[in-house]
Amino acid sequence: MTLDVSRALQQPGEQFPFSVAMADAEKNGETDRFPDEVDVRGVRADGIFVGGGDTVFVRGRARAEVLSKCARCLADVTKTIETPVHEVYGTDADPDDPERRRLEGYEVDLTDAVYSALALSLPIRFLCREDCKGLCTVCGADLNEGPCGHESDA
Repeated sequence: MTLDVSRALQQPGEQFPFSVAMADAEKNGETDRFPDEVDVRGVRADGIFVGGGDTVFVRGRARAEVLSKCARCLADVTKTIETPVHEVYGTDADPDDPERRRLEGYEVDLTDAVYSALALSLPIRFLCREDCKGLCTVCGADLNEGPCGHESDA
């Protein structure tokens, strides 16, 4: 997902808003960033970019719908995650400097920045609800639906 930042480079200090929808992680080849049991959809990024000489500053928010399984009962879980995205792009970027990405021409590619930010904001484990009772360790019944008779053994 690229942004044309030519206006920002020609008008340093001016703020330019952006709002873009991105391909789902699977369609965009970004599945390596996320655990196998996580599906990322509906990715959006909104914010502003500002030019300053040979540098472009991007500040905004990334949002996505994340589908997974509850860590306790294996029910389907859908959560919306939102995270800030702050990136600096420059023509003099050092490939070994993670704080500054390479600016080539008049476009910046936000794909890596957005998917990295989303991957880092995933919860350690997904729960269908905070008080999920999980599955019975004896018969595998979903204890959220009621007792199974083995609760004292679980």
